[in-house]
Amino acid sequence: MLPDMRVFKFDTDKQGALKLEFSNMGRYLAVACTMQSNWTIVKIFDIESENGDLKVVLSGHHELIHDMHWAANDNFLVTASGDGSAKVWKLHEKDKEISDNLNYTENDLKFLMCKPLMHPSYVYAAQIHPDASNGSSG
Repeated sequence: MLPDMRVFKFDTDKQGALKLEFSNMGRYLAVACTMQSNWTIVKIFDIESENGDLKVVLSGHHELIHDMHWAANDNFLVTASGDGSAKVWKLHEKDKEISDNLNYTENDLKFLMCKPLMHPSYVYAAQIHPDASNGSSG
């Protein structure tokens, strides 16, 4: 049976969205949204909430985000961009009701796990190893 009604309409941004990625457990939807300034932000929606609530906005990248991937436990997200970088976001606090989670200009300090991983050209793909769910290195 085909769906015949819209459940949610997510507010992206002025120039729409290029990439979206459901979390592994199906609760969250990460959407790479392009702003009028051509910067790309990541909006994370809780699709299990009644209204598909926006939980976090990440400052994203200076160019299009080509790929995103959630860690197995949904606590980390990696983004790959045409700005020559990949970013790993730690999202342990995405469920806290903190209005600052929507202030994307400050969220690099709060959610960015490490310095951006730079590449001399576009980054088209990114993955998180299945065993890397705790964020530790070693």
